[in-house]
Amino acid sequence: MTDHEANEWAKAFLDFHPLPEQRTPDAIEAWADMGKVNREEMSAVIQKMVDSRPADSAKRAQLQAAHDRMVEARRRAAVYDGDLDRSRPAYYVGPGWHAILDDLVREFAEIEGLGFLSAHEKFGGLRVTYLYEGDRQEDVEAIVKRASDRCLVSCWYCSQPGKMNQDRWWRVRCDEHWSAE
Repeated sequence: MTDHEANEWAKAFLDFHPLPEQRTPDAIEAWADMGKVNREEMSAVIQKMVDSRPADSAKRAQLQAAHDRMVEARRRAAVYDGDLDRSRPAYYVGPGWHAILDDLVREFAEIEGLGFLSAHEKFGGLRVTYLYEGDRQEDVEAIVKRASDRCLVSCWYCSQPGKMNQDRWWRVRCDEHWSAE
């Protein structure tokens, strides 16, 4: 790794992690792995960059305020009570998966402090975004896994039994909808 590569990865890391509490060893390690750069070298470059920056409490306060606004907006957008009318606009999937997501949102409502944000398809599977800081993470992951597993065998369009296949993109479709595409 050249000094230039280390500097570029460190700058990018600091752009994505502007607050000191975001610069955890795990975050640095993941970033280094992503760029295939040496973690220790990148960590040293990051520290040198941080140390050379003037302390700007106004900028830090501005960043913290922006972060707090974003977190609050996500909290307001999350559906905690199982209200399907509020959650359905955040279903970025075909109509065949809506009933599965309705079940997921209802199950989420049974866990205090668990808020549904959105769901979408990626690589043919279901991805779910939620807010939760409680002690029942295993239960939450089990709910998401059940819904994901159901989506892997349900047609995205009509909810009939389907299968994962690739035709340009990975998708789950029934025989009728595979032939219609």
